[in-house]
Amino acid sequence: MERKKIDVPDLADVKAGDLVERLLAESITMPLKVTLVHEGLVHCGPWTFDQETGIEEDPDLGWGRDTMRTGSRLTKILERSEGDGQP
Repeated sequence: MERKKIDVPDLADVKAGDLVERLLAESITMPLKVTLVHEGLVHCGPWTFDQETGIEEDPDLGWGRDTMRTGSRLTKILERSEGDGQP
């Protein structure tokens, strides 16, 4: 099986309050608000994504950077928040 190459979003400066786009099953887009960025992970409510690759981290499903398997990923920053990302 050939692996599909994906575009990796630039999430280096994403912060709490930013609006990002989640791509689910490579076909459904969903806007999510970033709630926390900590230790290389981007948290959007109940979902967690790797900051470097954008792929969803879900150990129960075997998804994440370690396995490079996922059914969901962040594709871009849709809107920047006005604040500094601090609660």
